Amino acid sequence: MCLASSVRANVMEICEACSVRANLMDIYEASSVRANLMDIYEASSVRANLMDICEASSVRANLMDIYEASSVRANLMDICEASSVRPNLMDIYEATSVRANLMDICETSSVRAYPMDIYETSSVKANLMYIYETSSVRVNLMDICEASSV
Repeated sequence: MCLASSVRANVMEICEACSVRANLMDIYEASSVRANLMDIYEASSVRANLMDICEASSVRANLMDIYEASSVRANLMDICEASSVRPNLMDIYEATSVRANLMDICETSSVRAYPMDIYETSSVKANLMYIYETSSVRVNLMDICEASSV
């Protein structure tokens, strides 16, 4: 699920091209092409572009729509692992309609560290307790509790 380190470097370079970000936001905000964007995102060569979209606050709601499509869950986990978009995952978590999907992320060992980042944001502590009360993810959250950084 993790992006290769060599790919991450290129991702950061692309993210810094603000002229590209504007164009992607224009395309994404056209509701008629949302389905197409999901197809584009699944092509690993354009993963960085969706990260640019994530960072645009005006389209955060649309990212939630993409996330709820089970076929792209794995890709969102890749986004989670990109430190530049961690705040957006917190925004997604606060949307009650996608709580179940975040539980899927919690159960993926490669992204356990990120729920710790979410927990440290006081505004979402209550939501993390909600995850903890779901028996299927208790073990993973106990692992998080035992992490020295917490």
